Amino acid sequence: MTVDIRAVAGVVATMFLLMLAGYTARKLRFIDDKSSKMMSDLIIRVGQPFMIIGAILGVPYSNDNLLKGGLILVIGIIIHAVAAVIAFIATFKMRDAEERRLTEFSATFTNCGFLGLPLLRAAYGDVGAFWGAFFIIIFNLICWTYGIYVLSRASEKIKINPLKIFVNFGTVPCVVGLVLYVARAGDVMPPVIFDAMHYLGSICTPLSMLITGGLLATIPLGKLFTNARIYILCAVKLLVLPVICGLVLAVLRFPYELTMFGTMMASLPTGTNAAIFAESYDIKPSYGAHAVGMTTLLSVLTIPTAVFAVDALIRFLGIYTI
Repeated sequence: MTVDIRAVAGVVATMFLLMLAGYTARKLRFIDDKSSKMMSDLIIRVGQPFMIIGAILGVPYSNDNLLKGGLILVIGIIIHAVAAVIAFIATFKMRDAEERRLTEFSATFTNCGFLGLPLLRAAYGDVGAFWGAFFIIIFNLICWTYGIYVLSRASEKIKINPLKIFVNFGTVPCVVGLVLYVARAGDVMPPVIFDAMHYLGSICTPLSMLITGGLLATIPLGKLFTNARIYILCAVKLLVLPVICGLVLAVLRFPYELTMFGTMMASLPTGTNAAIFAESYDIKPSYGAHAVGMTTLLSVLTIPTAVFAVDALIRFLGIYTI
């Protein structure tokens, strides 16, 4: 199974247009801080749970699919471990403690749900979204532990809550979806239920892109493209990290399609959690929004580039017989 890079590029371009709509809406004051927060809550509390459960149940049960899901969990751990190391090294000399920790967080955690699932569905079909749901399990566990730990070193307001590590709007739907999948509930579930989950889950991507575009609109245009630290973040997050992760997975001899899956997940822009946490804990919210917005903006070019580069490298090195 090879990656359809043109399909991936098309989805990313669509995301860019949605983000542009959000930027325009914020400038025209159709979106403000209050409505942006309300949309964020709607995504996290309503859209995301159904998006995750629907992605898991959207693939017929089989032992092979369950095995692939287990491999995705391992891949998720490897990618986050590599990302954490690279992000720590890349930000080691940053003097501003808040910007350093926020940059470290932003380089480690991706938009694997709202942007990742549509991309995976375009590249692999429903099975891609199924794999993505397993990746999100690891993302949430690491984000609410190591991610919160990184940010806590910049703000004394942040305390690690053991309950939230395992009980949140990301992990609970994953567990529910896995239980339903193993119980083969999808085989007997009425189509109308699937349709309802699909419609509720589908609100995530357009709303998240509108929010991201709106966040970009809050940054003065003169500062939007002139922050050198943001460009360093973009280079590390969008190009260095996915290439290294892809090569690591290839050397470890994961199946080719899962190596490319991991590459794509590593190439995604900074997750919206960076902006949400920065605002919640008052750690330079504008910088968090800048990180999310710029990595998302530039990912229109870098995601296809990173996927193509890793595919070309592993073919050149002869790691796989494709």
